[in-house]
Amino acid sequence: MELRNCRRGTAWYAHDPRRHPSRAQRTQPLAWDASRNGIDPEATETFVNPVSGATITRPNIAGHRDYAATACPGDTFYPTLPAIRRDVAALIGGSTPVPDTTPPSQPTALTAVPGRTQVTLTWNAPAETDDVKNYQVWRSSSATSGFAQAGAPTSTTFTVGSLKRRTTYYFKVRAVDTSGNIGPFSATVSARTS
Repeated sequence: MELRNCRRGTAWYAHDPRRHPSRAQRTQPLAWDASRNGIDPEATETFVNPVSGATITRPNIAGHRDYAATACPGDTFYPTLPAIRRDVAALIGGSTPVPDTTPPSQPTALTAVPGRTQVTLTWNAPAETDDVKNYQVWRSSSATSGFAQAGAPTSTTFTVGSLKRRTTYYFKVRAVDTSGNIGPFSATVSARTS
């Protein structure tokens, strides 16, 4: 349960081996480190490559992709860095960061591929920058009522098993973010087991 910060110049990179840390779990160690080292979390710093002498100016709290060709820290986490910078600055200034109360948007492009006693679902993650902790997959034998949660996967694919053969099932999915906000349901899809 470690949040490590690597320092290059005065730019901080957040590495987090946990799967879904909360925003507070990300900001508190960064605020401690930035305060201790006199680093303004909302400022930028010019980095000089010690080998080539090339310079780039990047935020003090940055992702690896700010410095090199990489996908780190990911398309979901990277857009949250401005909010994390603000939260870190608020913590250093003695105020409490504004809690995240915005739910994620709905997952899109839900598809269902039936099998004999199972249906495999896939969907696209919400488009906004909120951190998705997991999804709630719901199923029913009716298109309009009787839905019950069938699983809580952390990825955008899930197989619902132990279904009756030659039966039509209806499915919908919604996202839950790391602050516990629950987004709206996706469109409902159906699949008939073989």
